[in-house]
Amino acid sequence: MSRFVSLLPLAICCLSQALLSAEAVKTVEIGAQRELRVNGQPYFPIMSWAQATSRFQKLKDLGFNTFCGSGKTAKEALEAAQAAGGLALVHASAFDSGIKGHPALLGYALRDEPDMGIGKGKPKVAVEEIAGWYKTIREQDPSRPVFLNFTADFMQEFFGKKPDVQAYYAAAAKSADILCFDIYPIYQQNRDDRLIWVAEGVSELRALGGTAKPVWAWIETSKGSKWITYERQKDVTPEITRAEVWMAVIRGATGIGYFTHAWRPSFNEFAPGDAMQAELKRTNEQLGRLGPVLLSDPVARKASIAFDSKQPGEILLREHGGWVYLFANNLDMQDLGARKDDVKAAYRAGSATLSVEGLAAGTNIEVLDENRSIQAQAGAFKDDFKPLEVHLYRFKRP
Repeated sequence: MSRFVSLLPLAICCLSQALLSAEAVKTVEIGAQRELRVNGQPYFPIMSWAQATSRFQKLKDLGFNTFCGSGKTAKEALEAAQAAGGLALVHASAFDSGIKGHPALLGYALRDEPDMGIGKGKPKVAVEEIAGWYKTIREQDPSRPVFLNFTADFMQEFFGKKPDVQAYYAAAAKSADILCFDIYPIYQQNRDDRLIWVAEGVSELRALGGTAKPVWAWIETSKGSKWITYERQKDVTPEITRAEVWMAVIRGATGIGYFTHAWRPSFNEFAPGDAMQAELKRTNEQLGRLGPVLLSDPVARKASIAFDSKQPGEILLREHGGWVYLFANNLDMQDLGARKDDVKAAYRAGSATLSVEGLAAGTNIEVLDENRSIQAQAGAFKDDFKPLEVHLYRFKRP
């Protein structure tokens, strides 16, 4: 009976998210914590990109709840999403008056990556044109939010220090209600030592968008890009994809999307193998179940993580339904290559101390989905992390 009671809040979270996916969308708003609220309830989008509508049910079974940029028409995408029990984000350019108020319509997407080329001084689309797109779709349907996806060129790591680049993004960011970006450290650049770009991109885009705009991150799921020969490309493992998802969420992403296309050795619209699909299902189930927690208000209680070996890690703290939740990761990634063009990534395991203000000695810390618990000392508890590992914890609020 005690175990049933302890799991009840998680079951309620999961149930509310499942009901929300099947419920007709009446209102979509942006909440005070930059979260989407559908019919007044928090909604954490877990998105696919440009997938055949015939795959929607498979994606739903893997925990996706939102289908973006799919279908020959907006109506086709919306009807397929509704049939699968999910929601759709349709291209703004495909708008027609017949889709307004559709029960599966979550919002609109502007043309993808209009900033491409900004690093060379000439973006694909001028800010004035982006502003025109946004104005048009908001006039056509003011009831749904509009999102805009950038490349990672706004980041300091790339071109974000250039004044003209900063000016472009500052102006373009005004022409959307939601901002998102894609950075695929391995798929694009073969840099498995720089997975942290995902987290840094979230932080920088949040700063660019201000306090009100949600920020979403697109995550890589396989190798197979056009930019690197297939033989040279490193593998995107399930552990890497999971680490990227959670580092984005811990940094403040309120939505996650997955890029699943591969062009090498041959084109494949949905390239994740069996092991990756199993990880997507696991991670997506957790995001869906814990969405109301992740999107809840920040708390004043202080928390931190410190590894014995001084390696980096981060933590997100939330309180929800009488519980304190901690989401913690191991961000250790080193380049052991001898030269700049010789990247040999190494990830270390480690033992960490997680400190939480007000934590009483003897408190039972549940390690979610791992069938174990930890007894706290006064103010802290310790746990071991495998390379790139993420742990999810909770305990009764003091």
